[in-house]
Formats: sequence, C-alpha cells, structure tokens
Amino acid sequence: MHSIRWEDACGYLTRLSLCNEPGCNEAFEQRLEQPASEGSREEMIMMRRIVGLAVCLTFALSMVALADWDPGDCYKMHYPQLPIDLVNPDLNGIDVAFEFGRLADDWECSYDGEVTDIHFWVSWQADMVNDIMGFTVTIWSDNPMGPHGHSIPNARLWERDFGPGDFVVRDMDDHIQDWFNPWTGEYYPGDHSLWQQINILDIENPFYQYAGNVYWLEIDMWGASECGWKVSGSEQFRDDAVYWDFPDFIELRHPETLESLDLAFVITCEETFGYGWEDFLDVLGLYGSGTPPMIVTNVGAPDPVYGGLRSLRLEDNSPSGTPQAFVAWVRGLKDGDCVRASFWRYDVTPGASPSCRIWGHWNDTDSCTGYSGSASGNDDYGPGTGWDKASWKWVVSGGHTGLIIECRTYSNPGDVVWIDDITVSIDCLSDAIIIFPDAGPSAVEPTTWSRIKSMYR
Repeated sequence: MHSIRWEDACGYLTRLSLCNEPGCNEAFEQRLEQPASEGSREEMIMMRRIVGLAVCLTFALSMVALADWDPGDCYKMHYPQLPIDLVNPDLNGIDVAFEFGRLADDWECSYDGEVTDIHFWVSWQADMVNDIMGFTVTIWSDNPMGPHGHSIPNARLWERDFGPGDFVVRDMDDHIQDWFNPWTGEYYPGDHSLWQQINILDIENPFYQYAGNVYWLEIDMWGASECGWKVSGSEQFRDDAVYWDFPDFIELRHPETLESLDLAFVITCEETFGYGWEDFLDVLGLYGSGTPPMIVTNVGAPDPVYGGLRSLRLEDNSPSGTPQAFVAWVRGLKDGDCVRASFWRYDVTPGASPSCRIWGHWNDTDSCTGYSGSASGNDDYGPGTGWDKASWKWVVSGGHTGLIIECRTYSNPGDVVWIDDITVSIDCLSDAIIIFPDAGPSAVEPTTWSRIKSMYR
C-alpha cells in the first residue's frame, strides 16, 4: 500500500513547500473550518438520525436532479429553444403530436464537440400520461432550400434508439397546454396541463458536431400516440420545425394564426475524464484541523474496491471541523462553463457517521491550496449501505477560473470511508484543464504534463 503525506502532492504540483503546522499556509488561514450553513458535525449526525429511512429517497431525488437541464445551464447550439411555459407563463403551452410520425427541428452548433446530452420537453393529450417505451433520435445535415421553399433535413448523419433506462424523465410544474396534430389538423386549446422534460445523458459513441454547421434533430416516439413534442417560445431560429408527411417534410405552423413553430429542445456536449486510483497515488491536497487532516491510503482488496483493483481509503484524523480531500482540480474556467463530477463512495453506517459527500470550492490561484470561496455541493450523505454514487454540477459565475473538487467526510477521528472512480465532465469547453492526483492533466486541447508544470516555473 502507498500513502504520501498530504502536503507532498500539492507541493509537487504547485512547486510550493508546505508545512503541517496550523496557520502555516496563508491560503488555509483565510478559510473557515466549516461553512456556517453546514452546521456542526454533531448537528449533522442528529439530522441524519431524524431523517432515517428518508435518506435513500433523498439520494434518489438528488441523482435525478443532476440529470435535469434548467435555464442558465450550458448548451452547445445557437441558444436553448425553451418551451412557451418557461418563456411566457401567461400563455398556454402548445404540443405537437408525435402520432407515430416524425418531427424535426434545426440547430446551429456553437462549439465543436460531441453531442453527449439531448434534452427536450413533451406532454400528453388529455393528461393521458403513459410510460415512454422508447424513441429513435436521428441527426441530419441541412438542406437550406427544400422543394417547398423552406429548409429541411438533408442527409442522415447519425441515428440511435433509446429504450427504458437510456433516459431520465422529469415532471414539470402543471401548466395549461394546447394540443395540435398536424397530420389531422386537430387543435384543442386548454386540453391538458401535465408535461415533462426528457433527458438523454452520456450518449455512447455520440455524434460529433462542428461550430457553424446547421443540423436537424429528429425524434420518432415509439407507441405513444398521446405524447407530443412541446413548441418553443424562444426567438424563432431560421425556418420552421417540420413533420414528415410522405413524400416530404412539411413546415409546422400554428393551426389558427399560421405563425411559425419551433420545437423545444437543448443540445449539450461534454468532455468526460476519469481517474480510478489504479496508479497507487492518492490526493492533490487536504484541509482540516488534524496533522494531517486525514490519513489517506491507496488500497486494494480486502478493502472495498468499486472498479479495477484499487480505491482510496480516507481515515478521519481531525479533532474538529470537516476534513476535506482534494481529488480533482479544474483550471481555465470561465463564466457559464458547467462542471459535473461524481465519485463512488462506500460506508456501511445507515443514518449515522461516518459518511461523505462531494463538494467544491473556487480556487482562482496558481496553487492547489488556494481558496476563492465555497462552491457548494450535494446535500445527501448516501444510504450507508455500501457503494453509491455522489454527484454534483457547478455552473461557473462571478469570474471564477478554477474549481477544486473535494470529498468531505462527516465522521469522528479514526472513522473510515472509501471512494473510487471519479469522473469530471465539462460543458461549454474553452481552455479548461482537469488535473487528477496522477499528476497527469486532461485538457480540452492538446497538452502535455511538461506544459502544465511549466505554468508553475
């Protein structure tokens, strides 16, 4: 087993010499031991005892929330085409029936990258909500001038079927909806109020899009005749959305006003990088009241291991406060960038300590010990029944340029938790670089470890 002192990793990475005495590092002196909003460790333990069996439900809900897309989150298209309901709540939403047919709308790529996530909104005629058994997603090139004088899909570039388990359904707040079937001409104002967001995440072998190109997104819903794709209330983009009526794609227009209709969807893309402690290293740094704050050890069986052969053992060594292990550092961020991170955690103490959660703090300095304010994190402590996944999403604002991703433990000295297989994904990629404990950067542009180290000379 390999264990290094907590200052070694930061000292090597930042070319700083750190000491172990309290107050030795100026950056740490500026930090509070624990944000007031978190409360004391004793309060946390009492809270967990109160919630008891509700912990598992809280965890499940937090995982679903991570999959959602909300206005203000990142996107990789001209702009998000939001449902009318989110743009102007005073107006009825409008839904276009899938009717076992084909609906499509276009977007312009704003940045090169893989289309890893697709989000769109649906609702149900007469509120006849049913399980979605699946759908086919097709991405087409653009024909700017089709046979009827408007743009239409041109050549099929990518296609994928998504069945149960391949997407996440999020229920939205009730809002009055109109129903429109372009094939039959039926239009029913105020027909229903239930609607949902569909989130397709982490698409394997995704489509790669190029900035400035226009593409078409087609969705073919399987066996859900009561399901409709919601109309966008955002500014009109280029021509109308279309529906397939053999032998042509026909533009979508409002059945009464004949206004152009676009469909509600958002395209996002991510670069995802991972680290699993397979190289016998441990962390970038630690913070806490002990010396060291945690006893950190890279371990293998018989210790719990989630994936591969190694995991990270974290033993509380702080007499007070909340010890923190720095497990990843994202640099080169800008406002609007979106960072998602997760790791697997292990404890077997339901409703009690020890436990841990994923957290973060802004670090706009050249040192991994720097601190520029709390970035918050997930609010659940896990079910305490073995391995479970802790995840969180940060949207950069306030001019911050760096984010330290932490594992925070809630425990007493001598208590132990394990973590494994951290992944970090970045939306809206710029020049961001992800640094893991293996001292090897993962960048959104070609780079080398020598290049990273040269930043600190």
